[in-house]
Amino acid sequence: AQLHTELIRVSEIGMDKAQGQSAKNIATTTNLTLQSSLPTIMEIATKDQKIEKKLLAAGQDSKTDKTLTDAEQRSQFDEAFIELLVVEIKEYQKALTSAFEESKSKNNKAAYDDLFKNLKKITDASELSK
Repeated sequence: AQLHTELIRVSEIGMDKAQGQSAKNIATTTNLTLQSSLPTIMEIATKDQKIEKKLLAAGQDSKTDKTLTDAEQRSQFDEAFIELLVVEIKEYQKALTSAFEESKSKNNKAAYDDLFKNLKKITDASELSK
């Protein structure tokens, strides 16, 4: 849930600050994909433990903010954003794969698999846009 909400936060930064259409599209698609699956991810996560905003906020990465701010100041926001987003999505995909393998619930496995596939489409599209 932390990775999920962090990716939503990063995609919102991209939606707000991206200049080029490609970066805006990737940010928007990522955001919509993650927002639509957030209720399911939160439902799965809350079965294991109580999820508080503080716990979710602990997943925020200040290095991400610094990287994007520095890139924006150098007028290279879009390139840095896309590269960073793809790296973070791939990290999340690894976590989803682990969760999929550990889960005994068919519904949870289906949710992880759907989200993994949707995120793969985003990373594939971002590779084509380079």
